Amino acid sequence: RRDDGQHHTRMKPAVARSSVARLMTCCCSISALFLTAASAALAPAHTAHDGLAFAPRAPLVRGLQRVTASARTPLLSRRASPPAVLGLRASMRDYRKGLLHDKVGRLEKLSQQVFNLQDILLQIAVVEEDIEQRVVVGPSELNPKQTAVIGTGPAGLATAIMLARRGWDNIVLYDRLPPPPRSDSSEWGDPERSYNIGMDAKGQGLLKSIGAWERVESHCAEVVGRVDYMPGGDTPVEVDFIEKFGYPIKVIQRDCLTAVLREEIEAKYADKIAMLYNHECSSLLWGAQPGDPVRLQFQQTQRIVQEGEVRGARPTVVPVGEPIRIVADFVVGADGASSRVRDAMECDTEAEEGFQVVRYADANERVFKTISLTVPEGQRVNVDYSAVSLEDIIIDALPLQNGKMIGVVLFRPHDTRVTEAITGQQVKELFSTYLPMFMPFVDEDGYAAFAAKREQRLPAFQYCGPVVHRRHNTVLLGDAIHTVKPFFGFGINTALDDIKWLDNCLTSHPSSRADALRMFSEIRGTEAVSIVEISQELDQPGLKGLLAFLGPLLLDNVFNKIMPGVFHPNLLIYCRSEGVSFTEARQRKKRDLNMQLSFVAAQIVWGSSAATLYMSQRTMVPMLAFSEKVSAFWSVLPFHPSAPALHAITSMYTWAVTTTWSSL
Repeated sequence: RRDDGQHHTRMKPAVARSSVARLMTCCCSISALFLTAASAALAPAHTAHDGLAFAPRAPLVRGLQRVTASARTPLLSRRASPPAVLGLRASMRDYRKGLLHDKVGRLEKLSQQVFNLQDILLQIAVVEEDIEQRVVVGPSELNPKQTAVIGTGPAGLATAIMLARRGWDNIVLYDRLPPPPRSDSSEWGDPERSYNIGMDAKGQGLLKSIGAWERVESHCAEVVGRVDYMPGGDTPVEVDFIEKFGYPIKVIQRDCLTAVLREEIEAKYADKIAMLYNHECSSLLWGAQPGDPVRLQFQQTQRIVQEGEVRGARPTVVPVGEPIRIVADFVVGADGASSRVRDAMECDTEAEEGFQVVRYADANERVFKTISLTVPEGQRVNVDYSAVSLEDIIIDALPLQNGKMIGVVLFRPHDTRVTEAITGQQVKELFSTYLPMFMPFVDEDGYAAFAAKREQRLPAFQYCGPVVHRRHNTVLLGDAIHTVKPFFGFGINTALDDIKWLDNCLTSHPSSRADALRMFSEIRGTEAVSIVEISQELDQPGLKGLLAFLGPLLLDNVFNKIMPGVFHPNLLIYCRSEGVSFTEARQRKKRDLNMQLSFVAAQIVWGSSAATLYMSQRTMVPMLAFSEKVSAFWSVLPFHPSAPALHAITSMYTWAVTTTWSSL
């Protein structure tokens, strides 16, 4: 059994063997420490053993020395034949000394062997865990007969693959939109087709665990750093991702990732997974009994091209034909920020206790347009370029494999400087005025395409929690439970991390899906709240938002460099660390912030006290004398119209100086 901080869960044999290996490792550690201490205690006084000097009057050493000294024979202690006795005693001392060193050497060798055994056991534990994570689980009688996954984005497709690897059959994916082009299509060389997403350790880890990373990585560009043009500055600030994160960020177009995962399903899981596009989920009904299946209704759709629709715009679909009704034993809601599954659960009168949807008003509303960029010669291709203008226009650009980049321009919804730039020449003038550093990246066709594009809105913050499931047959994940603005890479990576935790929970409770989903809610429901609240705090408007965003980052960077063992990296870096949850990162950063503010406040108090003491000795006496002279001067000129006011001011000043002097 393992205590994971929240549950006592029954473990599978492989995990149990891994835990036994950990227990044996712990015992080996204790034994090794004891043997090391014993060898140190037996070592002669005033000698250094393994780099540590042992004091001759240490109690343990003194006690062991008394024991070894008691080995003297009574004959040697009574007789008084100095030459013979002293010679024999010297021989016995040399013998005991040699015996002692021999024992110390044996203990050192035994301690080293125990440490070697500990390393072997640790390797066994790592291999067991790795096998346990990557093994394809066979079919089980408890697996649902029919599984419906709503949404064929990266989260929905990856979830279907994970369930198929667990041995589940009859998994059907549904989506309201038509399928994307194949991954080898020429459209993916066109930056107008889809925006880029960056995958950190959490996203890459999930794709590796489901065996899809090799196929995905072949379509990714690598980003090893960031180049930021700050407001009012001509020299960019460079950030090294390898130094900060320890690994590169992998970048791929969002719709290309869905195409790659779709091909992964067709190649490996076609007998277990079916994909139905142009099917929009319109309603869900749950039965009265916990074991009843879910009844779903779908409406077939068809894409239409609207008049004036620009290339790269979100497809428009209309309903066609009659509704289709199905039943499913298990439903996964991975249908994004506008989740129909979540909305149906919210309207359900018998929803799980604790299920709620919290929506935030967008206090910092922005819209965006994408623009095609080409990296000029001499510029780095494998970095993320960004710029923030003082006029509240932002651009961020991530690379593609073909040397091009996709730039996302963010602005306010009613910013006429951008919305009224309807020709390529007007867009070019816009860039020359507010984003001149990006003009070498854009050609004339790029300006014209940007002018023709329609602005797109970012989603508002919302979360579902702390319960994100219904009984044993429905669960939500991805943007359906934590919707954030895609500024810091939180969206795709947290969605893929949800899938990893769903897999872990199903493994921990192989005989009860209800317990597995309950565990998933307790872990990821709380995490969803933290993800959205952290993102919302970093997206405040105006000066308050700038201080709330930059203040903690600057403090974290300074203190982490001074005391890296005490203070963690800034929140944006720390949240990307593998194995660190947003809830844990938030709690630790709050602790760090309290310690930082306390330290800064202490320095301010100390500095002001020192400065005040210095001023009191050098300046306050002359200031006090001057204020008394001025007050006396104005008191003898009552005929001056300003005399009463000036006399009152100088009197108050004199009182303040006198009070400060008295307090010192």
